[in-house]
Amino acid sequence: MTNELGLVSDYTNQLYYEQTFDSTIVTGKVSVADPRARLVAEAVTRVLGSGGMWSLDAFNTFGAGPTVLRDAARASGSAKLDNAFRARLDGEFDVRKDDTFDTRREDGRWALGTSLAWASPERSTAARAFARTEALRSAEGSLALFPDYDYRQAGFELDRFGLLGHAGLVYGYAERAFPDTSSRDYHEHTLAFDTRTSLSDPLRLEVTAYGARRSAERDSAFGDRFASADVEIGLVLRDGEKLEFGPRVRAWGQSYDEPTPTFFDAWIWRWAAFGRWLPDEITKFELRPEVEFLRTPDFGGLPADASEDDRKAVANEEYDQLGLVIDGERIAPSTWWSGTLAGGHRDYLDDGLDPSDLSARTSFWFVDLSAFGERRLSETVRVRASGGVRSEFHRLDVDDVTSLDFALDLRVRL
Repeated sequence: MTNELGLVSDYTNQLYYEQTFDSTIVTGKVSVADPRARLVAEAVTRVLGSGGMWSLDAFNTFGAGPTVLRDAARASGSAKLDNAFRARLDGEFDVRKDDTFDTRREDGRWALGTSLAWASPERSTAARAFARTEALRSAEGSLALFPDYDYRQAGFELDRFGLLGHAGLVYGYAERAFPDTSSRDYHEHTLAFDTRTSLSDPLRLEVTAYGARRSAERDSAFGDRFASADVEIGLVLRDGEKLEFGPRVRAWGQSYDEPTPTFFDAWIWRWAAFGRWLPDEITKFELRPEVEFLRTPDFGGLPADASEDDRKAVANEEYDQLGLVIDGERIAPSTWWSGTLAGGHRDYLDDGLDPSDLSARTSFWFVDLSAFGERRLSETVRVRASGGVRSEFHRLDVDDVTSLDFALDLRVRL
């Protein structure tokens, strides 16, 4: 349905059926909890269009069933101020009451964001200033998956496109307040950078970097007073249209203002080589051997008067790991799937040699499989499945662990 302003309304009703096996972690064997199923009828409404300098896109999903009641909406509107500037306003609203899993989840989240973007006449340089406010509240006595919070953020973004590639920089400043636990209130600076630069015709450099500095209002909030960094660098050599390969290195870590046995300094380094096969534009496969190390320098930064048990518990987290990862993905109009199979060995430096040390870790072999798939069976029916399984085979059998989760849903458009 279209009106004189160019707005298009689309109404979709569907039945939604989901069956989920609870995630389980067991020792020595696989155990699957009783599956839970729920039936939800959804009404999906979308309004979009443009007229002159304005454009609008609004989306609302209302779902109801014997154990679920939910309404989620999001809307965005933009205005082209001139050839260089564009303003945008975004809003989100999500409320739910869910009694499916013998516990009540009842909460509401809302957010409002705005931005002002500028682009040069040739569109090679762009900048954007943005701000966002967000809040979440859970009903008293319900399952609180996340604590109530109020969140405010402002920042800017710069992008540069050229013949050799792209580079982008994003800075943000945020404040988060927790009404029920005000001692955790904090403010945070974040900086992100990424670039894809061609070094020659077949060779390109890829870099992504992220850093954060969080400072809690009170010194007692040890876990919210830290600096963190995450940097990944890769060289990609393209061999024709279907093959890519190269090395990749990544380092990420966190350093706390006042380390404790729970929140201590740690760094992880990973070296990898990858080979990527691109049989067509919508499919890719990747094989990636990896070497990973975790280290807690100077016993994670614990103070000099820390107990020997605390220092040992931190040092016991250090490991060396060898792994092999296989990734695949295909995104087609009627089929979308992705999957990851990983396996390897993690060698803890202490390896639980002291039987009386309950915090000690034991080395293990592991296999990790995760997958997602969606298939359109007809114009009105879609099926979606996702799941994962991880098994660890430790030096001591008593530490063996297997976890499994699986979800299946069927969507029927009415």
